[in-house]
Amino acid sequence: MIYLDNAATSYPKPECVTEQVVRVITECGGNPGRSGHRLSLAASEIVFRTRSAVAKHIGAKSEENIIFTQNATYAINTILRAKVKAGSHVLLSDMEHNSVWRPIWRLAQDGLITYSLFSHEGDIRKNIQEKLTRKTDILICTHISNVNGFVFPLEEIAFFCRARGIYMIVDASQSIGHRAVTVDKIDCDALCAPGHKGLYGIQGSGFFYVREAQGLKDVFQGGSGAHSLSPEMPDYLPDRFEAGTLSTPAIASLGAGIAWVEAQGVENIENRERSFSRRLHEYLSDLPNVILYSKPESGIVAFNIAGVPADEVAERLDGFGICVRGGYHCSPLAHRSLGTPEGGLVRISAGAFNTMGEAEVTLYRLLSLSKEYAAQGYKKK
Repeated sequence: MIYLDNAATSYPKPECVTEQVVRVITECGGNPGRSGHRLSLAASEIVFRTRSAVAKHIGAKSEENIIFTQNATYAINTILRAKVKAGSHVLLSDMEHNSVWRPIWRLAQDGLITYSLFSHEGDIRKNIQEKLTRKTDILICTHISNVNGFVFPLEEIAFFCRARGIYMIVDASQSIGHRAVTVDKIDCDALCAPGHKGLYGIQGSGFFYVREAQGLKDVFQGGSGAHSLSPEMPDYLPDRFEAGTLSTPAIASLGAGIAWVEAQGVENIENRERSFSRRLHEYLSDLPNVILYSKPESGIVAFNIAGVPADEVAERLDGFGICVRGGYHCSPLAHRSLGTPEGGLVRISAGAFNTMGEAEVTLYRLLSLSKEYAAQGYKKK
């Protein structure tokens, strides 16, 4: 089997991740931060070590600025609801995933905010400038599109936001672990990320970073293991946003995944994935009935065989033991911006474990499918 759906979730997981999850379940089964016995303290130590590892990996000034969630979607929902106030105007790009688009749409439907989309094409700063209003106080933007791998110039956008007092939130779901992502360089106010993609943790792991707690209200309320006599959540980080029991096994997997990624070298992983996508782009761009929507700057190859439904191509590849994803990829905004046909597109997303040999096998199958469909009359209009 050749697994090429790493933009959805990375697979396989490093052996050290599996081993750490098993160890936590069997040896550290206490509730972190809730008791003083040895099992609880062991779980708390794992949570603290992972929090510190995340902070170091993204260049945060303190582990206290890292809040654990079950995935990036919960992280994005939390920081948005923690920051928005009635009357806010929010800017988002036209390439956002539903994890951004849907909560903003809901907040607007509820009459709390207004929003505008800015285009990813051309001069992005100019595109943002054209959408500004006097009430614009939040901008949220993905780092890399999950659909076609488009990379946003975050440092440039952050500089623009900082100069205008706009709170900037970054969705790093498709970049963290695949390339160096540091909040000191990006200079954003908040950054959200999953643990189960480029950081090779298990599903159910994720986090967000905030520069500071000021101006953020708690979103979920419940037990935190501290200030138990008060009806209010603690006013300090990370406790303000971590209501309820944390998933120690998922958090432990994230810590093990980060250690593995750093041992491999993020730059090495990036180069490996980029070489994979470059190889596919090199050949697919010459095929007369293949439409490419991506560029070989990330590990994503987005395409269609003209006239053939994306799901059909994905199903045919699955029949050859090649796992890809066809469809809309939970990102209707991006598909609308790219002008894809009904049914979306086929996405190939490489990961750290993919080899150039797998790239050659995938190419061979795609070339065969292209010829087969061309012979049946499927061509570009």
